[in-house]
Amino acid sequence: TILWKSIVSGGNRGRGVTRRKLWEMILEPGVELDHYRDALKNLNETGSNPDTEAFFLYETENGLLRFKGEPKISKLITNEAQQIEPGVARNRLEQTIRGALGGGVFETIYDPQAPYEVPDDYETVRLCVMGFDAVTVTSDLDEPPELLQTLANKTGNSPGSEKKRVYRNNIVFLAAGEQETDGALDHARRVKAMERVLNGEAWEAELNSAQRDDLDERLQKESALLGESVRQSYRHLYYPDSSGLSNETIDSVNDSSDLHDIVFENLESLDKLITQDEGALGTTWFRNRIWQSEPDSMTTLDIRKLVAKRTDIRILLDPRPLRATIRAVTTSDMSTYVFWDDTVDEGYCSEGMTVNTAEGEKTLSEAEQMSTDLPMSSVLISDDHHVFGDGEKLLAEHDLDFPEDTEEEGEDEGGSEGGSSAGTGGTAGGTGGGGTSGGVSPPQRSELSFNASTDSPSAITGAFSDVNSAIDQKKMSLQDNYDVSSSDIVVEVDTIEIELEGDQVWERAWFISNKLKDLDSIGEATSIVFEYVAQGTDTSSSVFEAGFEGSAAEFADHFGTNHIPESFISAGGDSEGEAVLIIDTESIQDNTREATLDVLQEALEGLGGINNVELVVSGVVKEASEQSEEVSA
Repeated sequence: TILWKSIVSGGNRGRGVTRRKLWEMILEPGVELDHYRDALKNLNETGSNPDTEAFFLYETENGLLRFKGEPKISKLITNEAQQIEPGVARNRLEQTIRGALGGGVFETIYDPQAPYEVPDDYETVRLCVMGFDAVTVTSDLDEPPELLQTLANKTGNSPGSEKKRVYRNNIVFLAAGEQETDGALDHARRVKAMERVLNGEAWEAELNSAQRDDLDERLQKESALLGESVRQSYRHLYYPDSSGLSNETIDSVNDSSDLHDIVFENLESLDKLITQDEGALGTTWFRNRIWQSEPDSMTTLDIRKLVAKRTDIRILLDPRPLRATIRAVTTSDMSTYVFWDDTVDEGYCSEGMTVNTAEGEKTLSEAEQMSTDLPMSSVLISDDHHVFGDGEKLLAEHDLDFPEDTEEEGEDEGGSEGGSSAGTGGTAGGTGGGGTSGGVSPPQRSELSFNASTDSPSAITGAFSDVNSAIDQKKMSLQDNYDVSSSDIVVEVDTIEIELEGDQVWERAWFISNKLKDLDSIGEATSIVFEYVAQGTDTSSSVFEAGFEGSAAEFADHFGTNHIPESFISAGGDSEGEAVLIIDTESIQDNTREATLDVLQEALEGLGGINNVELVVSGVVKEASEQSEEVSA
């Protein structure tokens, strides 16, 4: 009846039939209306019964039931989703998980399955996001999965090799719940089905513009649901503690957060992290956590390694709080620790510290090699910088020169007063002639060049943090070593390079280029070198190559993501590429850090899902000249 009413002449307004009219036409004594209601519901209403929903049956806004020549989008999606193979759905879910990893203070590793896949070193804290095929958690009360315990306690150099993990305080895990993963797979299956329909892979007839718009809107909503389901699935956080691995269930997540940030926020709320902004940790902490075995001395590198080993210490994300702690405890009147720098044979201690020597009790800071003013720039993590338990332990390893007794000092001063005056005059005269008599002083440099870069590919926030930390170290060196006030130091940037690689390099290079082209002078100063290769299943003959070298603005305008051969790759192929964006900041009128690097960071931090950036920045830190002060004013 509906079909007959759908093919009558007279245009769309006359085609179709209302439910009431339909019932009038088919009802007769003995006919059960509920049977027809259920049948119509199964044929027409989306989601009621996906197996029986009709391809071409519609109900208009004014209640007309009619058949059309275009297939119903909801039925196309449902039908195609049923054809998606389990492996394809799992690959689509894995793609979304990888895009949600994020990055920053943790080095994120996805789906490690053997000890050798998780390196073991003291400098890097690693977040292992476990693959849902390898590990899922069924209950909050479960013991940590066996694979997690293996990775937490073992490492290796190659497949099959195993050895004890030393730095067990530098690894955390995130695992998915079994039940939540099943729901995420359903969303992944529907997303993949929509992508196939939209790309023309699942329906021979071409969709009209209205259908494509409808499908595109549905795809965006389903993709958002897929991303949310991934964040809701990865709720089981495991971190080191004194008894092994502790488990924390993440109750709620921010819709815009990536997995890295979710882990960071939860560990921070549990007070399990020592972040770069924390400052000195105190003498009590140092004595109880570091000096517990009361050694004679430790190198600062040994101290740093100990923090990465001991699981009863909070996870150290940046060495600055540890350096600040070492500085504080070795110059505090409340402790006995002493700092020694082998590279210059100089030490630092508190002002009132005394030591027993063969000549009697001495004030340690009066020794020629000792000082009480320890700059942060001198507290480095290395084998050449030491902390001693007290002054006597320092004297057991190093000979110090103390001043003579007071009586002898007075005689020396009286006998050499005239000589000192003459020596001073000689030094002044020598300076005028270019000589250096009277002592060797360090060169009065007022600028230092730098070439700062990330240690490894990381998220945008982490990359800028690494580079800015290196630049700040240069500023401290200029300030401490050449007596330049912090307020008088400027940072000028010469070049900035953003390096990308991997199978998603095209999208990420385009996103960054598109953002930079709107930054006026920075956009004009940015160029890009881009190379991309995609291979089909038959690698001997099916190869797609693309390359570009020129301005980032032109790349953004003409080489968008719609040029990526997605259908070629999704048919079983693979892709990889490299891109380097080069910003010649010397060509910009104001090339200070604030006008270049800071502006760039603010613009790029809004881009989510980019976690493999390498950043290289070169320039100088220098004392501001009067001319530059006038310009900045």
